[in-house]
Amino acid sequence: MGKVSAVLAGSVLTLFMFFWYQAYIQTESESPSSGNGLGSEAEQELQINMPQAGSGEGAQNGHVGKGAGNSDSHYAEIWEKASGIRGETEAVPLDSVDITEGGVKPERTDNANRTRQGLNVTEGVSTRTVGNANSLESEPTPGDRNIIFIETGCVLGGYQGPDYLGLSLYKRQACTIESAAKMNPEYNVYILYSCPINGKLEDSSAHVRQIFKYPNVRLWRLDTTRYFSKTPLEKWDFGAAMASSSWPKEHSSDVLRLLTLWKYGGTYLDLDVVILKSLDPLGSNYVGLESPNTVANGVLCFDVEGVGRAVADKCLDQIRTDFRGNIWAYNGPELITRVLLGMCDTLHASELSTQRCKGFQILSNKEFFPIPYQSWELFFEESGSEETMEKIKGSFGVHVWNKLSKLTKVLVGSRQPYSLMAATACPRVYSVCGRDF
Repeated sequence: MGKVSAVLAGSVLTLFMFFWYQAYIQTESESPSSGNGLGSEAEQELQINMPQAGSGEGAQNGHVGKGAGNSDSHYAEIWEKASGIRGETEAVPLDSVDITEGGVKPERTDNANRTRQGLNVTEGVSTRTVGNANSLESEPTPGDRNIIFIETGCVLGGYQGPDYLGLSLYKRQACTIESAAKMNPEYNVYILYSCPINGKLEDSSAHVRQIFKYPNVRLWRLDTTRYFSKTPLEKWDFGAAMASSSWPKEHSSDVLRLLTLWKYGGTYLDLDVVILKSLDPLGSNYVGLESPNTVANGVLCFDVEGVGRAVADKCLDQIRTDFRGNIWAYNGPELITRVLLGMCDTLHASELSTQRCKGFQILSNKEFFPIPYQSWELFFEESGSEETMEKIKGSFGVHVWNKLSKLTKVLVGSRQPYSLMAATACPRVYSVCGRDF
């Protein structure tokens, strides 16, 4: 009898531990910072404890003339002082960083092939279930009303580690994407992603899953082995150019955003530009001034024909014939500035105007860059919250200078201007971020 009681007691204990463990796993999987392991960028940065050169838009100050591309030392100095203030285009999970050598691990072909086969990518959009990547996979249609984000984390051969499931995006990046989709329901919002998706989209973190609740959000795999086909850069060696570049992440992003707009048209946004209202009133074919003397490339809108195509053609022609990997901003902000100065027949960016530029719009810094990068802290200061919110009032979007601000926490429910913007612009992502994002 004693033996039977002992066996029964052991069985009950085993069952109890089994159900407790299942409940624990379920709780962990629903945690906002679980899933693919991506919590706040500040948390990851502290864990990595190493600087990362950003991708995206330049934030250079001062006069930019036709010969500005030769000011290597000037922009190198700004890069060093600002520690990288270009816009966000990549999400690099911890597992993709070789902390010992400071490099990105090479892609594991077996894992990538397995993941690719599991996706079974198609071009159509059928059902709308987060767990089915096929339902969201759709190549942008040229000429449509497109808003495009480009995630470049694996463009240069890195890979998303097997411990990070689903689509990898930081909370603030997910907020940016939601803001574009929410404020522009009549646009198709595309995420062009470079890292293979491990598992299913439903395995993504809670903040990532929120953006796929919007019916206008789409995914498209960025495959650089085929992406340049039938374009002006078809015979240009992208791989060799990036291999020789001093800033390959930034320069790959510079090239891909221009090529993407040439292929599909639409509006390109950096992943740290929070959209506050519909972009409809802006029409098409525009760039934004970051300052009176600087044209930014973090917000670009080109049509696939007319003046927009003309600007894109000129930009790609300069990349093909005059790409310079040793100058940080030469292929990005300086490139679009050079093209517009030539097309608009002026020597100074401050003299650019829609009238001079044959109908191509030159927006003031108020539209997307109301807070200059030198004042990025304003997004996080509760004491001057009302004044900061007044400055961004009326803006279509706000560049939050993530490369400078990513280590500063945004507390959910606070009066920080960033928190106030997020509560309205990306409420679904904001609601699952926990204490901060």
